[in-house]
Amino acid sequence: MAFKKGTAPELTAETPEKLFPLLPRTGANADSLWSQQTDLLREYAPKRLNTRDLAIELPTGTGKTLTGLLIADWRRRQGLGRAIFACPTVQLVKQVVAAAAKEGIAVVDLSGPFKEWDSTAKGDYERGRATAVVAYSSIFNVSPKLIEADVLVFDDSHAGEQYVSKAYTVEVSRSSHPEIHSAILEAVAPMLSGERYNQLIMNSPGAGTRQLVDALFLAQRDDLLAPIGRSLSLFGDRSPADKVARSQNHAYAAISEHLSACTRYLSWSKIEVRPTTPPTFENHLFANANQRVYLSATLGAAGELERAFGRPFIKRLSLPPEAPTPKSGRRFLVFPHLVPDIDSDTLTKELIATVGKSIIITPSDAATRVAEKALIPSGWAVFRKGDVERSFDDFAAADQAVVLLANRYDGIDLPGHACRSVALVGFPGVTNLQEQFYATRARSAAVSEERVRSRALRVRVS
Repeated sequence: MAFKKGTAPELTAETPEKLFPLLPRTGANADSLWSQQTDLLREYAPKRLNTRDLAIELPTGTGKTLTGLLIADWRRRQGLGRAIFACPTVQLVKQVVAAAAKEGIAVVDLSGPFKEWDSTAKGDYERGRATAVVAYSSIFNVSPKLIEADVLVFDDSHAGEQYVSKAYTVEVSRSSHPEIHSAILEAVAPMLSGERYNQLIMNSPGAGTRQLVDALFLAQRDDLLAPIGRSLSLFGDRSPADKVARSQNHAYAAISEHLSACTRYLSWSKIEVRPTTPPTFENHLFANANQRVYLSATLGAAGELERAFGRPFIKRLSLPPEAPTPKSGRRFLVFPHLVPDIDSDTLTKELIATVGKSIIITPSDAATRVAEKALIPSGWAVFRKGDVERSFDDFAAADQAVVLLANRYDGIDLPGHACRSVALVGFPGVTNLQEQFYATRARSAAVSEERVRSRALRVRVS
């Protein structure tokens, strides 16, 4: 009987930096690490190996993804435990998997529904043979299906607030679920003035009433928690075919024991119920990791990262003062509305026509429809959300094309000649009721400005 050969011991190195040149040659590997990657990896090992929450900042296009992959792969090879690399979207998961393959880094794609995961790929992750690349939603949900890991690396963590908060935010649309919207209004009526209650139940209010947002702090009225909970639980009574209701019922399950710590944001068209800080400490996959690494192009200093991930403190790892400033990731910014003697839409349209392709991002579907008429050159191909949900490849290969997206300021990575410009239409500081309340009622300029700066720098085109 023939004997089976044992598995060869896995290659290890003293540090992530020293691991890089030892990786298998694929013919597409980078020739060497960039200086900023080397500087950060030297700061990481051995100084920050045991830091529970660590943020690493590198400008867009300067190699932060490879830096994070090396940290995850090195810890896995050192026998510290399993490694997970998380991306905001499935489309970015596919890009990271392809990038890792070029560098000879062992990864497996565990994005999408867990019932569809490849059993071999799942086994390779669970046995610590490869890093799992997943979407944020695979971690932040009511019941994560991934086995706990030693390290979680979050790519584009500046986009984290949207993806983490989604798991803990119940959204009730008046148009989609009017009976639930109405039930919630009745439950919170004791917290509203008679005038405001009448505004919210009328059928055709004015624009001012539609845009007004109230924040109701549920900790002030313990007596209302039970009726509010009953209203939200109505999502569980909807048909299983109602995917929106099923999703909102999962979000309610995540916050049902914390309603007193939630704020209810109330408008005529929509209601949001969400905690000020997401209770990620209850997520075993997230909370039990030995290290959580947050990669970002724009960390900021207003505490946004800590609020987004529900952590009290996140240590920043920045380039040392003597390190040279990265030359990549710079942008040429144009503000058409500030150019005298020319219509801003006309100038924007001319700029898009000049560069050949563009991504146009607006705050809402309504603004997208207006931008489509005003900004896209005649005869150009138009790609929408459904066309690029899993891949931007068709758009990247097209000539004279535009991608139209509403409220999508992250998860877009089109380097090289795939796309040369992005047009931000409207103010990117209001994407949900909480932000609308901050901007219009709370006057929280620091929060709004930090988010605007981050969103303006998220999309990678070069």
